[in-house]
Amino acid sequence: MGVIPLLLSAGLAAMFMDAYFAWSLRLAFYVPILILCLGGAWALRHESRAWQRPSLPALGAALSGAAAGHLLVGGAGMHAALAGSLAGSVASALPFLGLPTAASLLAPFYVGVFAGTSAEAILHGAPWAWLAGLLAGLIWAMTPQTWSGIGGKMGLTGFLGAAAAVFLSSTLAGNHPTALPAQAVDLGHELAIPLCGLSAVITRLLATRAGWSIVAASALPTALFSLLTLPMGPGLAPSLAAAWFAGSFVGMTHPSRIASLGGIATVGAVLGILLLGLQTTLVGWGGVLGASACACVLGYISLEQLKK
Repeated sequence: MGVIPLLLSAGLAAMFMDAYFAWSLRLAFYVPILILCLGGAWALRHESRAWQRPSLPALGAALSGAAAGHLLVGGAGMHAALAGSLAGSVASALPFLGLPTAASLLAPFYVGVFAGTSAEAILHGAPWAWLAGLLAGLIWAMTPQTWSGIGGKMGLTGFLGAAAAVFLSSTLAGNHPTALPAQAVDLGHELAIPLCGLSAVITRLLATRAGWSIVAASALPTALFSLLTLPMGPGLAPSLAAAWFAGSFVGMTHPSRIASLGGIATVGAVLGILLLGLQTTLVGWGGVLGASACACVLGYISLEQLKK
């Protein structure tokens, strides 16, 4: 396995263990998922592993995404799913306004959004959120072919950028991240399972049959769902929106990776089960939902390889 896939695999495994491992009977579910996830990463080890020089427009897009995400979460007080999906929805509309390069910058922008929507208790202040987006954009721009078409890679990249910024913030400024209370985003609601599956299918259909960009297919339905669920209150609304958002990342998977709608729905449902055990240690970290989706997609690929 080359250096780039190895680093992505290590980051994903570290996130997974911090987010889901608790010493309980639930380990019987989480351990196989992690093993299958790493098996999927191993199956893709021969794909492109070359670094690519990042472009300034891509880095600028990621930085802009982080700034937008942080502004909507920290300034406007939106929950992360609503903030991220609204930012992605607005960006998705820009190509229709005649901006020639906007479409190519949607992906790095969305990556930056994920990093920037980290809670204030995680990234202390706008400059660190901007740095998280910039670092996430750098990782994304340098690894365009590694795990391409894997749903959740954008979220994983956003998480890695946020984690790098947290490390620098803690080391240089003593700003240590603070775990949010479990009720901040409690995904322990059983509705996460069908919501993730449904969202994954809808995202896939919009991207493949309606011709939407994958960012629009993820962001627009999530924004609509988030707005419709706002009257449910600050306890339930963010949880349901986060589950829908997470499922959309599975639906962003390219058909060459998971061909059938049944496969997409199954992976989405498994993700919903996984989210029921999200630990408070990583609640509020940008990109955790996408990274979790990435783990489930890689796990499915691993199973498909075992069948051959």
